Amino acid sequence: PRLRGAVARDGLPPAALAEVDSKGNLWKGTLYSGMLMVAIATFVPFSFLDDTISAGILAAFCITNWSVISLRYMSSNNGTYSPLLDRYMMRFNAESLASGLIARHLLHAMAGKIMFALLTIGLIYDMKNIFSLPLGSFPPNDGYYRAPMVPFVPLLGIYVNWYLVAQLELTGIALLLVYIGAATVFYYTYGLRHTRRRRTKNLRMSLIQKNNCSVDCLRLSSIIHHEQY
Repeated sequence: PRLRGAVARDGLPPAALAEVDSKGNLWKGTLYSGMLMVAIATFVPFSFLDDTISAGILAAFCITNWSVISLRYMSSNNGTYSPLLDRYMMRFNAESLASGLIARHLLHAMAGKIMFALLTIGLIYDMKNIFSLPLGSFPPNDGYYRAPMVPFVPLLGIYVNWYLVAQLELTGIALLLVYIGAATVFYYTYGLRHTRRRRTKNLRMSLIQKNNCSVDCLRLSSIIHHEQY
């Protein structure tokens, strides 16, 4: 509940999920999510849920590994976001899942062997491109935990996790893809527009336009940004 409340305070899901009562309990978020879970457990057969839950956890591990690589890149490039890195990572994730599915269901056929070989070449190509990006490293003895062998270990984790997902029943994998698709649609239609960072950016741009980029305007927008964070 606390994780969901923290995300709601940022604005991704509705802010009602972050409301607390007089004792500090996230009662609305707990109530709404509990009702949703009861409905799912009541109407969706457990034979579908078990594989879907397993696939969801493994997919979350893939996202975590992806985040490690993205954060290492941004920390080494003054916080600069890289669409190119995300493009390579998206392809690598898709190729990992596809190769796992082919190894599970189609590898006995010649066409399956050919597709598996092509996907392996694609995986190696994307790994090479990811390795070529400036991920950098941290100085020793800085007091922080450092993930070892980045990006090799995260990429290996992504491949293994998607391979394990591919060993599940196709129904569970299909439900996972439906869930990811629905979450993506919700993010772009609601969450992205309501995040605190986006609201702050829109407010700063509005102030700059109204005040013709004056110094006072920039100072005010900076104060608003720091107060919200």
